[in-house]
Amino acid sequence: MDAEVGRWLRRHAPGIKPIVVMNKSESLDDASGSLTTVTVEARRLGFGDPIAISAETGLGMADLYQALRPLLEDSMRRMSKDECSEENSSCEETSCCENDESKLPLQLAIVGRPNVGKSTLLNALLEEDRVVVGPEAGLTRDSVRVQFQFQGRTVYL
Repeated sequence: MDAEVGRWLRRHAPGIKPIVVMNKSESLDDASGSLTTVTVEARRLGFGDPIAISAETGLGMADLYQALRPLLEDSMRRMSKDECSEENSSCEETSCCENDESKLPLQLAIVGRPNVGKSTLLNALLEEDRVVVGPEAGLTRDSVRVQFQFQGRTVYL
C-alpha cells in the first residue's frame, strides 16, 4: 500500500515533496537489523532517507525539524511574495511583506497507518493530552483539527 501511495503522489502531486517519517522507532533495534530493514523498505518508496522518530520519547524530533524547516520557510516566502504582489503591484522585492510572513497560518497534516503514533505525535507537538492514546488500534477514528499559536503564528494541525 505504501508503494501505491508513493506512485499516486508522484503522478498526481508532482509539486509536493513528501518526507517519510517512521514513528515508534524506539522499538526498532539496529543490532537485530530491524531498524535497517524498515529503513531500506521506506527508502524504496523513492522519497529519500526516512526520518526515524519517537513521538513518545522525542527521539529524532530535531532531525524532523531540520528536514521540515527549509521547506516551510521556502513555502512561506513564496506565499508571502504571491500575497504581496496581489495586494500591491508596486512592491519592491527587498522590502515587500517581509514582516507579513509570520502572519500567514501554517497548515500541517499527520497521516499514516493505524497505530503508528499519530495521536501521540499530535499530543507531543501540542504539549498536552488533547487526543486519547493507547496500545490498541483505532482509538482516534475521526480526523482531528486543532488550531494553536506557535511563536506568534497560527498553526492548523
